Amino acid sequence: MPAYTLESERRTMNLNPGQNDIRLLKAMANYPGQTGNQEAYCRAQRWDPSIADRIHAAAVGGQSVVGDGSLVGVTGVSILELVRPNTLIGRLPLQRVPFGVRCISETVGVSAAFAGEGKSVPAGRPTYSTVLSSLPILKVTTIAVVTSELVKSSALNAESTLSKAFTGACIERADRLFLDPSNSGVANATPASITNAAPSFSGTGVTVAAVDADLGKLVDSLTARGSTLVNAWWILDPFACSFLCRLRGTGGVAIYPNLNMKGGEIWGLPALITASQFNVGSPQSSSITLVDCDRVWLADDGVMQLDASKVASIQQSDVPTVDAVLPTPTTLTSMYQTDSIALKGVRNMNWKADSTAVAQLNGVGF
Repeated sequence: MPAYTLESERRTMNLNPGQNDIRLLKAMANYPGQTGNQEAYCRAQRWDPSIADRIHAAAVGGQSVVGDGSLVGVTGVSILELVRPNTLIGRLPLQRVPFGVRCISETVGVSAAFAGEGKSVPAGRPTYSTVLSSLPILKVTTIAVVTSELVKSSALNAESTLSKAFTGACIERADRLFLDPSNSGVANATPASITNAAPSFSGTGVTVAAVDADLGKLVDSLTARGSTLVNAWWILDPFACSFLCRLRGTGGVAIYPNLNMKGGEIWGLPALITASQFNVGSPQSSSITLVDCDRVWLADDGVMQLDASKVASIQQSDVPTVDAVLPTPTTLTSMYQTDSIALKGVRNMNWKADSTAVAQLNGVGF
């Protein structure tokens, strides 16, 4: 058996994206608010020393507000390596911008010309327009409730279960807000979904000709509004993808041969398959979205603030009525009484889609 070293432990951590942050959460859950015990617990477990170091740094006041862990609490970065590849937002190549910065676009580019020996070189004069005033900081918060037995367990699969519980909540919330057509946004709280108020079309049938024509409407809608489709992506739910994968033409030839249940392409444009794609209509039927990722801006600071509590009382609802300003009486679940632990993650994030970025096909009959 090879000797234990800090380097071997770090290599082990690198094989499991997000595991360091899950272990950090585990320490916080076992000793809420007790940074000294949290730090000692991490070192006793012989985990990556950086876990205990982060707890220590968050407990000690810094000399500057820049990077001061005592002001923002314990943060996690590696857990986003686990979350991002599984979220719709993380998988799409959106245009990433800083918070609070105006974004401009070149409307008339710099020209070039040949110039003879000793002759003046023509100077071009580009012009610009504002495409995005700025994206203010908004936060998406996740709360996952787990049992204290799960947190205290030293079994390796307990960490995996804890990871799935917490990251699953992170993924579900962000994706639903990003795609829900009914999400018109709330000022200073929630960004509107990229599909809200986007042009939509109704499916006309399930034949090859009807499906081709319907998908063509989305392509035509984007190109008519100036998209080059260079960075355009299809978003489909598994039902729609399954149908298109099995759609056959004359002689049993696949109509979309480059599409499969893990993605692929339709007409050369990449396809992303996700259960977060909203289905609308009555009865509900599949929806297909085409989005120009060059026209969707995302601001994300790349860290998640982590916290845990054994004594909180929580309204376990995805539409809570509890409010610090205008509280509404409701039923709360006590973490202490149920011997449970609430894990919380806060992530600064905001996005905005241009009015020309998205087109959607609804009422697809498959």
